[in-house]
Amino acid sequence: MKYVLALLIGLAPGFAAAQEALPMDPNARDILILTDWFEGEFDNEEQRWFHTRNGGEGEPLHQRMHAIHKRLDLPQIGEHVFHIQHYLDDDPDNVMRQRIGVFISEPETNSIRMRQGFYKDNDRTRDAHLDPSKVAGLTEDDIFFIEGCDVSWRRDADQYVANMGPKACVFGEGDLRRYSVHRWTLSETKLWLVDSSFLISDDSLHVGHPADQPFRMRRSKIFECEVTFRDDDRRPTRTISNIRMHSQGGLVWFDPDENGDVYGIRMRDKEYPFYSERPDFLLFSLQKQGQSAMVGYALTDVDARRVGFNLGWALGHCHREGYDFREPLVTLR
Repeated sequence: MKYVLALLIGLAPGFAAAQEALPMDPNARDILILTDWFEGEFDNEEQRWFHTRNGGEGEPLHQRMHAIHKRLDLPQIGEHVFHIQHYLDDDPDNVMRQRIGVFISEPETNSIRMRQGFYKDNDRTRDAHLDPSKVAGLTEDDIFFIEGCDVSWRRDADQYVANMGPKACVFGEGDLRRYSVHRWTLSETKLWLVDSSFLISDDSLHVGHPADQPFRMRRSKIFECEVTFRDDDRRPTRTISNIRMHSQGGLVWFDPDENGDVYGIRMRDKEYPFYSERPDFLLFSLQKQGQSAMVGYALTDVDARRVGFNLGWALGHCHREGYDFREPLVTLR
């Protein structure tokens, strides 16, 4: 016992010095988890589907929103920097938000601030999640910030919540001078976002959901797909390759075939609310424009790396983005 006590006494000064050298930031762990969860793509297709399937009663139907958050390597701006791009109505060309997010720990308030920067040249930076070279070399001279438009994140059990200050983010001119209300809730698999603006003059809603309900988005998996069409002799007539699609209701239409028919493929990562057994599945289907019923489909597990169908005259297959052979699922999230 004496030898053990002597050893502990001998270690104590060095141990204390090591402890003092450690960073005392209470957000050191949370900022890593938060930014890991923040990266990815999210979509509220399931929210809209359930609202319609449930009779469409009560609150108004939300618009479709797809959120893309891509981590950027821009140390000149910050350690945790993201390209943020949101689009509406399942139309990647209908971009309603394009910003840069910079996460900064604020130990004095025990919170993590996300500075929301605005690109000065949106045409240059658009789709930077697909081509990071578009923002290579970006500096703070290429972006601007509006005072009060940052959000502060805090842990709430197993999720993170963020808010703007009340009437803090003010912009616009004249009768359209308004303030934003952003409320974020983020978990490992979900992103809920209240995104509204109100007129300064009378606090009336300018843009947003009238019932103040959030976009309830789920994390999307990204797949790379290929579809081949064949003639009556099973000879390929057309192959569409390098199709990038997401699993939360992603839909891609192809050019018309020789008969003028338009086909496409859809991916749905279902969290089915009406089943109590095996309620989650991944649905991959072939669609024909103007026809509500699926032409053909395949069902598989939500963690599947690959999925495909073979209808004889049409073959389709997809694999998870980044999948080669035996990658752990955690690397393909």
